[in-house]
Amino acid sequence: MDKVLSLNHDNIIRVYDIEELYRTVFIIMEFVEGESLADMIVRLKAIPPLTATRFLSQTCAGLGYAHKKGILHLDINPSNIFVQPGDRIKILDFGVACPAGSDDRSIFDGTIHYMASEQIECEPVDQRSDIYSVGITAFEMVTGKKPYPGDDLKTVMNMHLNRDIPDPRKRVPDLPKELYGFIMKACWRDPARRYQDTARALEDLLPITGDSVTVMQDDRYPGPIEILEKEHALIRLFLDNLAIAADKLETEDRPPKEFFQKAIEFARNFTDRFHHFKEEHVMFTQLAQKKGGILDGQIESLRHQHEHGRNFINAIFNSLDGYTRGDDVHITAVLENLAAYIHLLRHHIHKENHKFFQMVEEEFSEKELQGLGDLFHKEDQKSGGET
Repeated sequence: MDKVLSLNHDNIIRVYDIEELYRTVFIIMEFVEGESLADMIVRLKAIPPLTATRFLSQTCAGLGYAHKKGILHLDINPSNIFVQPGDRIKILDFGVACPAGSDDRSIFDGTIHYMASEQIECEPVDQRSDIYSVGITAFEMVTGKKPYPGDDLKTVMNMHLNRDIPDPRKRVPDLPKELYGFIMKACWRDPARRYQDTARALEDLLPITGDSVTVMQDDRYPGPIEILEKEHALIRLFLDNLAIAADKLETEDRPPKEFFQKAIEFARNFTDRFHHFKEEHVMFTQLAQKKGGILDGQIESLRHQHEHGRNFINAIFNSLDGYTRGDDVHITAVLENLAAYIHLLRHHIHKENHKFFQMVEEEFSEKELQGLGDLFHKEDQKSGGET
């Protein structure tokens, strides 16, 4: 699964770590808001052709990136495509994914209603197998129905193996001819007649919408300074907005409890969504090694501040959560914790020239800093995703 952990593309959900405990697999992944494409199809009955084309373009872009990395998804279907606000697509669940050319598969790897014939028969698969699944998904998007509906899996398999898909224009007479052509070509039973790769599929999709999609994205790991600066910027934004709201808690003109929901959401997800503390732990360790394995006063002070910061965020979450549930007793705790946290950060994160960043830049050469980006991700795998 190391290759899956390395995937970094706008249209693929980011998987940070995978671990197993008590025979249960835990996946630590990016948090996204929105709904599955499957739920959207149920809600809307069908997806308008232009919107469907944009969804397909992004799906092909994400798959094309994975294919370039030598990874096949092999379970593309509406339940594994997530629609974010702004109609941004994320491909989910690379749990079935396998290296291109792998024979370590079974008929149970994937979803029958969207499987290419070669996948059903456990024959060699390649990127064209994913393209077939995208085509079946496209048919369902625009018509609201699967081309081969039904609960009898044996019957569905036989249809995939022996029948061409129905003409989607019978259900959608005004289907654009370009989108019709994409669906029919992607869904050929013979892989040789399908699109041979997603780049060629995008050549037919993009002119329909006039959009541009980045098929290949810079997948370098961000550097340690870049990572920490982004995390600190998020904390600053969180505190600035929360301070304005908390200021009003002391007056009779209190903001509605819903005003704090975003702050609660941030605090609840902070340690799950961001690797802020883990990455700083790596740096603290490296800094100590630079100084002969000894944590000097400055490094120890910074470590202490970060531990306090995490405790304050948890305390703020608990207090705000209690307040929004109707317990006004928590107002005092909100104000106390917020005041203490802001006091801490005034001497730490809120400084424009963060002394931790300065210390790192002074102690590490540019080459060593570039290497730390890879080190973070090696530490991720060793630590089992703990934050």
